[in-house]
Amino acid sequence: MIEALLKGIFDLENATNPFKTAIGGRFYLGEAPQNVVYPYCIYEQISGVPDRTFTDKYEDILLQFTLVDSSDSIATIADAETKLYALFDDAALTITGYTSITLDRESSVLVKKGQEIDDAITMWNIIITYKLLAEKN
Repeated sequence: MIEALLKGIFDLENATNPFKTAIGGRFYLGEAPQNVVYPYCIYEQISGVPDRTFTDKYEDILLQFTLVDSSDSIATIADAETKLYALFDDAALTITGYTSITLDRESSVLVKKGQEIDDAITMWNIIITYKLLAEKN
């Protein structure tokens, strides 16, 4: 399921939309490449378990999106966050072999930290978690 799920997320983001524009199309699975231009977004599955029902046809999956920017202001990353919500809140993902039932935002955390190599460089991160419920076809 993981490959079909990640493809469904990528396909939704890859279409022309304000979120893609806000991050300059920099949308990466797992980690960003070295020397990437800011802002960008990383997406990944952080957990997935069967939803115990009588049929075991459902999957509960936690997805994480991390928005990253090196600006002193949070304006750019906050704008990208708003556009990410517009794109993913309650979205119906296309997942081969499954039907997307719900995609609900669970949490959002703003973090400011120094970059590991040079603490003089400030990084803003917004970490957003979604819960997906999908039914196996």
